[in-house]
Amino acid sequence: MKKIILAILATAFVTAQAYAFTGTVGFSGTMSQSTKKGVTTNHFNAGWVTQPGNTGDYAVVPGGVSTTVNDFSFTGNNTLTPTLTAPVIPQWTFVFGGVTYSFDLTVLTSAFSSGGSISESGTGTAHIDGQSAFATWSLDGTGRNFNFSASIHTTAIPDGGSAVALLGLALTGVEVLRRKLRIG
Repeated sequence: MKKIILAILATAFVTAQAYAFTGTVGFSGTMSQSTKKGVTTNHFNAGWVTQPGNTGDYAVVPGGVSTTVNDFSFTGNNTLTPTLTAPVIPQWTFVFGGVTYSFDLTVLTSAFSSGGSISESGTGTAHIDGQSAFATWSLDGTGRNFNFSASIHTTAIPDGGSAVALLGLALTGVEVLRRKLRIG
């Protein structure tokens, strides 16, 4: 039984480490925004690329890597309570060094734009070759007539350890149950 518990703990440790990545990646490109019947759509033009100076697990990614950025729509522009019409999966994606990077935008937390500037933020899940981490996302830009030169930044934040803590509690319960069964 001790070998089984040790194997479970080792697996949990390796799994927890495999999904813990952090860092910030930035992109630049151009976009336009339109609003029809209360629904605002961000249209991302071709030509988006990574910015230099990425951090953490994104530090290996240089500036200039071609990135696909997908359009998305939402209601509630110029509010702190915008709502995506649907999750954007993926919002952006690129491949560098044989590794696939992407981000799924699931919640838009703020959205403000005027004729000369745009600022949006949200949350979702960042992915690096199948590994996942909670991430924050922001878009900022300036321009004219709702055409913007913009940048996107995504910051991956690893799980604070709650999953591992819950696993530890479950394993403690298994050990207590094992001891009770052995005594009785």
